[in-house]
Amino acid sequence: MLKCDLHIHTTASDGIMPADVLAWRIYKETIDVIGLTDHNTFPSNTYMSKLQRTLKRRCIIILGTEISSSIGHILILGVTRIDKKLLRLKDIRELLEYANEQNYLTIAPHPFDVFRRGVGSAISRISIDAIECINGRTIMPLNMLACYFAKKYSLSKVVGSDAHVPHEVGNAYFLVNAERDIDDILEKIRRGKTIIPLKKHLLSKDITLTPMRHIMYGAILRKTSMGRIIQKTGKTNWLLIGRNITRKVSKQISKLYNIVSFIVGKKIRLIGTKENIYLAAQNEPLINIHILKHEDIQEGLLVDIYINREVPRKIKDPIKNALRMIIYTEKK
Repeated sequence: MLKCDLHIHTTASDGIMPADVLAWRIYKETIDVIGLTDHNTFPSNTYMSKLQRTLKRRCIIILGTEISSSIGHILILGVTRIDKKLLRLKDIRELLEYANEQNYLTIAPHPFDVFRRGVGSAISRISIDAIECINGRTIMPLNMLACYFAKKYSLSKVVGSDAHVPHEVGNAYFLVNAERDIDDILEKIRRGKTIIPLKKHLLSKDITLTPMRHIMYGAILRKTSMGRIIQKTGKTNWLLIGRNITRKVSKQISKLYNIVSFIVGKKIRLIGTKENIYLAAQNEPLINIHILKHEDIQEGLLVDIYINREVPRKIKDPIKNALRMIIYTEKK
């Protein structure tokens, strides 16, 4: 069984998830298959290659998009290249006909959520492969209505987190009994060979409050300086300057923070999560610290440290030298 979340937004549209942050979240949630579905666009080649490089085949990435059609949003998955013609199609019938010709998977996301342009009852009049019967940002009654329509019209059922911020990834998912192959996964979904954990998604105590909390958090974060910094990190060209295994992560970060503050000569901000930390100066990301607990590493945590390639050499070189000393003295 493969654990799937086929509705995720990146920094290419309105998501606040750089490739490295998304990768660590996928690791944490043990997701086998993800779908990247930015609004009317695709992630850049740089973003895709960085994500694939970080995941190292542990997760299957299905490229897609969320098209704003004439009647509402439609997820298109299984795109093998940047399909510009697909992005230009807005008429629902032309869109679905073209998707069918290209053998893309079509899904109606959050169909009864009028605030986010679901297709509503029009789903009964269009030819679509699947319905997103549970959406991580939609309240329980509307998800239950989507489940009812899926059963009534014998549509394949899928689940998507609709993640825009890191903690939403994997909060809604489904299972599919398929090989680790994109074509086989898409075909099994078309045939309805999916399993929906209804008890987890519909009977949770805070199912009504959680979607609103996620939406409010994402909206507020995007308007803060921290949110703007995180958005910039997705477009930053990072250079790996250090890698080590340690049990004293906080001590290393503290030393690095002090050194960067001294070298840069400006106030440094430390933001992020316990898996992914950024050091930034004047809303510009400087250092990216990845912390990974890997099943193959027993002696500590794997820490990767990156620096923004655009940082001037007079700052970059002293930071690299200081980092080498931090790692060397700890090994001794």
